[in-house]
Amino acid sequence: MNISSTSGLHGNAGQANYALAKAGVVGLTKTIAKEWGPSFGVRANTVAFGHIATRLTAAKEEGAFVTTPDGQKVALGIPQAQKGAREAGKDAFKDIPLGRPGTATEAASAVLAVVSPLFSYVCASVQLIRASQFTSTDKCAGERTDAECDWRQEYVGTTTNLNDVSKIVDTT
Repeated sequence: MNISSTSGLHGNAGQANYALAKAGVVGLTKTIAKEWGPSFGVRANTVAFGHIATRLTAAKEEGAFVTTPDGQKVALGIPQAQKGAREAGKDAFKDIPLGRPGTATEAASAVLAVVSPLFSYVCASVQLIRASQFTSTDKCAGERTDAECDWRQEYVGTTTNLNDVSKIVDTT
């Protein structure tokens, strides 16, 4: 099980390094599935999250930090001025149909679903956990046919409802 981001699939302005790294995770997952799946029965999958509320997406001014091995404190988060522009008013989270970021519990539930026996035949997949977050690649236009667009929208809707699966997985 690998963890990636929708930025690794769709890109994100100002985050070339992050998008590149997360795209690499997707490539690694598919390579492991092809190399180790047939020979050893290894299932390799990736969960790619959209906006999940964590200390990395919180306001930088909240004071979260990590300490490097040499003792330097590195601030985590997004500057409040930048967050405020996206998260304030009637247009807050307008690119997310649920109108809010996911929670850490919802993210963990999605991972639990993918590693559960319910996904025993799923391999080399990228599960998008993003509350059907709208991106430019979701706009079916150009080279895609209507049938492909309908399938893609249905697929995205299915993969974003993995949190419901965790409710039926026996974790005892």
